[in-house]
Amino acid sequence: MIDFHVHSEAYNWQDMELMSLSGIKAVISNTYYPHMVAITTQKIEDFFERLTGLQSWLLEMNFIRLFVACGVNPMSVPVDYEVFIKRIPDYLIKKDIFVAIGEVGIDHRSETCRDLKIQENILKEQLYIAKKHNMPVIIHTPPESVESGIQAKWLDAGNRAEEIIERDLDLVKEVGNNPNLIVIDHLSSRKMIEKVINFGAHAGVTIQPWRNLTAGQIIPLIKDFDLSRILVSSDSGPLRSECLAVPKVALEMKKAGFSGDAIRKITMDNPCSLFKLPL
Repeated sequence: MIDFHVHSEAYNWQDMELMSLSGIKAVISNTYYPHMVAITTQKIEDFFERLTGLQSWLLEMNFIRLFVACGVNPMSVPVDYEVFIKRIPDYLIKKDIFVAIGEVGIDHRSETCRDLKIQENILKEQLYIAKKHNMPVIIHTPPESVESGIQAKWLDAGNRAEEIIERDLDLVKEVGNNPNLIVIDHLSSRKMIEKVINFGAHAGVTIQPWRNLTAGQIIPLIKDFDLSRILVSSDSGPLRSECLAVPKVALEMKKAGFSGDAIRKITMDNPCSLFKLPL
């Protein structure tokens, strides 16, 4: 199994052991930097060095391959983002490690870039880079729902997920990216999954406690859709997450009567093919 959207810097040894025991063979660690501090290009480059050095080594000791998605996360925009964007192509040539641009996108909750027009321009620049290099793109979207408690403040400004997903798709079309190389991630409703699939992109479903979506709840979401267009991930990292989300989805699909081929398609074949992982 492959978890295509994680933040592996938050894993401890027990997490990695459990993931390996549960059949996870590879993860794609998406770019993120804690947004409670000032973020710079240098800090993100140091972050990549840690991922491809120490974190990769730790995961490999648990028989899990680490790959990386490189990009400007809308929740952690560096103050010198123009510098970082220019350096993205330098990472993309290392295709044995850097397999996508991500996670990128637009998010009205961002504390590092309040201006959505700037966020749109940042996303467009990265979409152009992806188009030039024929690279997949993992597009982050705001949550449609959050659990009660500390995370609830993230919806104070209103639920704008559908509006922002529509804008993401408009920008992909405007730039002219191949929809087959686009993942619209963190979807949690049939309506949005259907819209993304009909667009020709891949629908990413994130199983994560604070998003109010469990492994069992994915079954009615994906039923009757083209499974070759659906990816599942944990987004496991600093926030309350479930590092075994993908194996749990496989279990719930088995309980629901999905075939072994269908389970393998969602948990292994789709991400392996899309990101051209050398496994």
